[in-house]
Amino acid sequence: MLMNQRLLHPAMSLDTTLLELAWTVAPAGAAGLVALADARPALAVIALLAATAGLTALRLPTAPPATGDERPSSTALGRMLWRAALPSLGLGLVGGFAGGVLDTAVPPTLDSIGSAASLAGVLFTGYSIASLLGGLAYGMRRWPGRIHRQAITLLLVLLAVLLPAALIPSLPVVAVCVVAAGMFAAPQLTARSLSLQQDLPKSAWSAGFSSLYAANGVGYGLAGFAVGVLLPMGAHLAFAVPLLLCATGGCVALFQSPPPPASKEDAVPAGSAAGGNLRE
Repeated sequence: MLMNQRLLHPAMSLDTTLLELAWTVAPAGAAGLVALADARPALAVIALLAATAGLTALRLPTAPPATGDERPSSTALGRMLWRAALPSLGLGLVGGFAGGVLDTAVPPTLDSIGSAASLAGVLFTGYSIASLLGGLAYGMRRWPGRIHRQAITLLLVLLAVLLPAALIPSLPVVAVCVVAAGMFAAPQLTARSLSLQQDLPKSAWSAGFSSLYAANGVGYGLAGFAVGVLLPMGAHLAFAVPLLLCATGGCVALFQSPPPPASKEDAVPAGSAAGGNLRE
């Protein structure tokens, strides 16, 4: 729905937190239904929830349509995304890469230290719960610093927390690091989306957030390729090197100063906040 500018920060944090809640509850719920019966009830519930969400979305209020003067041409929109939103889109690419590394490198890392690779599912549940708590904490107050720097800093902290899991062959270390990293996941997603919203005028938000989702997906796919190439050299190497690549990209971005956002009191459509789960 349309959101007052003062409520934008907590609203986007709540949106991301609800997404993390779905990631936490849904796998356990589906597994429980399969265990009690078979896969058909789980699929039926998924279909019912999807239909309910689609019907509910029809009741959401919409912003007034842009006039001809407000609606940029395709060429102008492309230039706008390239010049204004490139830092945020680059952050989406690196964030998606980090999420892909987490998903694809943790199971073989567990296997290499003598633990069951299936334990990754438990760790990812802990990661999602921690992310939910972190998102709530992030949305409860305003934090110092420009929002773009907040997004980069949160990503760097997340990577720093994960790095010991890639370097130390110990199940407790891997478990603690993966779960603790989740505390910074939802706040990073929220800050990234707020940064993009500040980069662009309202008429370009739809294209901007679509590009952010695409950048996140491209980064996730590249991470799977990178981990797969490095995996024959060792699971810990395949985990650590991509994380260090992400951290290098984040450090470079931290020292790039994007142009200050234009002052605006526009409303923002809620639901554009999440920008994709970090592990999508």
